[in-house]
Amino acid sequence: MIKTKQCSKCKKIKLLSKFDYDGRTRDKYAKICIQCYQFRFCRGCNKIKSLDAFHKDRRTRDDRVSRYKKCVSRWKRENQNADKKIDWNMKSMYGIGLREYNKMHLAQEDKCAICGSEDVGRKDVIRFAIDHCHETGKIRGLLCAHCNKALGCMKDNPDLLRKAADYLEMHHDKETSQVDSRENRIEVAASTTGFMAYQTSSGISEEK
Repeated sequence: MIKTKQCSKCKKIKLLSKFDYDGRTRDKYAKICIQCYQFRFCRGCNKIKSLDAFHKDRRTRDDRVSRYKKCVSRWKRENQNADKKIDWNMKSMYGIGLREYNKMHLAQEDKCAICGSEDVGRKDVIRFAIDHCHETGKIRGLLCAHCNKALGCMKDNPDLLRKAADYLEMHHDKETSQVDSRENRIEVAASTTGFMAYQTSSGISEEK
């Protein structure tokens, strides 16, 4: 019986002789056929390039990086400055650059727009989170990690946040009243104890 295998890239069924050896798979043959394995799509220039034009990277499925060598060199030249890289990441994710971020940061007096904290809330970052509407993409403000996470947990729903505030205030009032009542009982007990001690020292006894 002739043994065949389907290429995971071109989806064609081919003879096993059309696949390279790969000890990591069950059948000891590569998942991609030799013909498909010789070329790769470059995410930098969006062109098909020879596999030899890509640096090796064992972390990827086909052991190659996503950009071919010239695109990698160009990307490094354009992003060798840390601020440029941050600016590029912000624009790609939120539509604003580092300059716009700094203006917002200054307008908020270097504080979280909700709690007013100057701490960003995380040890691994140095900037506030850029809060935005997930439906429209509109930027709302800069928040610390805690406030940003709280909005996310509440699904950016104002009604849920109001209910949460009402819930906390309700229980806060109960706790406050219980504390006041406890303090009043302590004061009454202290005053009663003091009066009884005064009676004992003065030789005054209650009439029976």
